[in-house]
Amino acid sequence: HSNDSQLSLKPGTDGRLTVCSHGILDPEKMQKQFFGYDITDSDKQVLRQTGNMGHPATVTNRAGEQVEALVSRNLKTNELVAFPLSKVNIPAEKNGHTFTPDEVAKLKQGEAVVCQFQTKAKEGQKPKTYLAPVQFSAARMQLELLFGERGKLAMDEHREMQKQTANQEVPKTFRKQELTEKSQLELSGGGTVKVSGLVDKQGKAYHGYITWQPGQKYP
Repeated sequence: HSNDSQLSLKPGTDGRLTVCSHGILDPEKMQKQFFGYDITDSDKQVLRQTGNMGHPATVTNRAGEQVEALVSRNLKTNELVAFPLSKVNIPAEKNGHTFTPDEVAKLKQGEAVVCQFQTKAKEGQKPKTYLAPVQFSAARMQLELLFGERGKLAMDEHREMQKQTANQEVPKTFRKQELTEKSQLELSGGGTVKVSGLVDKQGKAYHGYITWQPGQKYP
């Protein structure tokens, strides 16, 4: 009888490395308890979808102490892994994006944060920017970018928040020209929008580019 497994090296009591085998588990049969923490149905759903629980959990460590930790799923074996909250380290910058104090605070609590990152520029070319969620993975013990289905939840929440911000604050018109919902969303995200059909003091039509900052009444 044979089955797939992942191997890892761990130091033994004598200081020598020992090989540990981790069998591949069924993600649908996730345990209900993890080191004393009761895993909710919502936790299970998010762990299956994103790989990270997304919030701190109080777990009991091997010394019998209760500690706050982030919990993630090993994407290869589906094992759950805890990482102490006190040891979570967030770098100042990743892929061209410098994290704000608010983003650092959220990332330290295990939340996913959507940021504008940059690709590595090829010689003679400018780097391209892209939006992506980033989150701390307890399994990988570092920040990771979430793409595809894994990042969908965070991206959907980000777009919904932008939409609400746009509806609440971003002006719907500029010099009597109505701004489309797409333009309002772009403005709320700090983007630049082209507006056509504007008329100057001499009565000549022209188009212009506008930006908007939260708290401003007009672009």
